[in-house]
Amino acid sequence: MEDFFIPYKLSLKIKQMGFDEECFGFYNKDDNNKAVVRISDASNSAPTFCQVFRWFRRRFNLHQSIIKHSGFKTYWCQIEMISDKKSKIGEYDVIYVTNISGFTDYNDAEIACLKKMIEIVEQVNI
Repeated sequence: MEDFFIPYKLSLKIKQMGFDEECFGFYNKDDNNKAVVRISDASNSAPTFCQVFRWFRRRFNLHQSIIKHSGFKTYWCQIEMISDKKSKIGEYDVIYVTNISGFTDYNDAEIACLKKMIEIVEQVNI
């Protein structure tokens, strides 16, 4: 179940970015910051990947998808930042798009995707 939670160091980074939602778990400092499942709103709260990806969608309009290559044993991540304003033809413009590929493990793809999303927000300086 530990792989449901983002790594401790990444949780510190997103908390610096403003993430302050209640979480289902916390990091146990006595056990090398391993995530423990228990409702917690403490400063050492452990967010799930689902919570954090939803937070990026709501706060920064940054969307992600992790997809398995058909016919291959690898995953790739697509990230898009979409404008909140419609263009002249009535569609929403894509402000930023990137793809990251070559992961054999889904969790590795999630971590890489999250790191890239943090990098994008820092670059755009939202």
